[in-house]
Amino acid sequence: MVSAEEKRRFRARHRTVLLTSLAILIAAAALSVDERGRLVVLGVPRAVVPQLCLWRRLFGADCPGCGLTRSVVLAARCHVAAAFESHRIGPVFLAVILLQIPYRLGMLFLKQDYPTSKWIDWLTVGLLMGALAGNWAWNLVF
Repeated sequence: MVSAEEKRRFRARHRTVLLTSLAILIAAAALSVDERGRLVVLGVPRAVVPQLCLWRRLFGADCPGCGLTRSVVLAARCHVAAAFESHRIGPVFLAVILLQIPYRLGMLFLKQDYPTSKWIDWLTVGLLMGALAGNWAWNLVF
């Protein structure tokens, strides 16, 4: 039997992932990529999102996540080929985010008894981190 405290933590974790996924989708809807490949807010040419990658600023090279935001924004706007060119993991990342919404809603509202296993969360994070590292290594070698 699952304790009340475990149920509370379980529900809090699912709410957090659900709200984070929704926030990412809202941000992707508010951003677009201009003709120069820069992220802009609400399509306003002067509202350019500044370069935030500390790795690129310090070392002048791409980090494992460079281009991921641009790729997710492009994939959200159904520009899949351009999204893959920007970052190979972006469309996959967007698909995982989209799948989180029905899954988390189902876990919050349809289940009566909650499992205590966190393996799905850890597996998802592990696979995405492995994909980011693998993509980065591929880009460094080729």
